[in-house]
Amino acid sequence: MDNPTRSEQSRLKAIKAALGLLQREGIGALTFDALASESGISKGGLLHQFETKEGLLTALLQYRSQHINEVATDLATQTGTPEGEPALQGQLKALQALASATGKPVNLAFLAALAQAPELLQQIRSDHTEYLTRIHDEAQDADLAALRWLAATGLVLMDLLGFVPLAEDTSDTLFERLRDPAAWRADQNT
Repeated sequence: MDNPTRSEQSRLKAIKAALGLLQREGIGALTFDALASESGISKGGLLHQFETKEGLLTALLQYRSQHINEVATDLATQTGTPEGEPALQGQLKALQALASATGKPVNLAFLAALAQAPELLQQIRSDHTEYLTRIHDEAQDADLAALRWLAATGLVLMDLLGFVPLAEDTSDTLFERLRDPAAWRADQNT
């Protein structure tokens, strides 16, 4: 195995170990010492990969973004989507998966990480700009498609922060409504 491949495998192993730490113990437990113990990679190897905690957090956000895009694409192609909405439908399904109980500890840890290093918001802004551009380019009604995506994003954040805690079945019902294009046709809303 060549060095770049081995290095990428180590990086992925470290990222997955970091996600496990975040889910179990939260952002406070995410240190290079704890990550070395969790991943089996030396602290020196981790510092070589990420250099700083901010570098590690950036790598985690990039991994999360890539994962969300993959989930959105997979979900859109698995179940089919209404014509003209694959990006929107994939994003809505991915957001619904993020809202699940199993995703909450990691999502809370990412919010804490953003509070510690607000410069990491640039990656999220960039990702969201890309999502909205794809959604806009496909939509028959770009404003309505953006509104649906923003409503789903708000639903996830409000639930995550505990401002409006929802039972999972209520959350699922709201997401199904957001995903139903018939409920959002402009001609029905006039």
